[in-house]
Amino acid sequence: MVERDVGGKIETTRADSVPWWPPDPAAPYAPNVLMIVLDDVGFAQLGCFGSDIANPNIDRLAAEGLRYNNFHATTFCLPTRARLLTGRNHHAAGMASIAEHANGYPSSRGFVTKKAAMLQEMLAQHGYNSIATGKWHLVTADRPTVAGPFDHWPLIVKRVVLEVHDRGPVDDRVGAQPAATGQQ
Repeated sequence: MVERDVGGKIETTRADSVPWWPPDPAAPYAPNVLMIVLDDVGFAQLGCFGSDIANPNIDRLAAEGLRYNNFHATTFCLPTRARLLTGRNHHAAGMASIAEHANGYPSSRGFVTKKAAMLQEMLAQHGYNSIATGKWHLVTADRPTVAGPFDHWPLIVKRVVLEVHDRGPVDDRVGAQPAATGQQ
């Protein structure tokens, strides 16, 4: 993100200084974006697509928003997520298969390539904050640790992003402490 000129005034003392915060870059009419990703779920499980199974909360969200049903999934969850979050073919995104099947070729690196912009990066440029929870599995198992590296996990974003692992939620901000999980 480009640092813009700052307003306010910095003087010798805090009392004589005037703080300043940049304006929110989001347009005042910007809608909320909520993406729910469910593995191994089809039309037969969602009432908003005609199922007899009751899901009142999902049905209510779907009734008030947009529903998409022309998406090409892969045989594995991880490449499908890469396609969804980048809008690109999973091979072009660097995720031909699951991360543990990475083979060193550009289409199968075990993480989403930095050449593929991800949805949360595009939204961040327009003032959105993003958060993701759950098991996204977009890197090999040795990458998501509290010690880093932080360049490919969980979702390559400069905002607060959480990914839940067996160890509990992890905050990717540099220097941040792991979120409390309630377990000792």
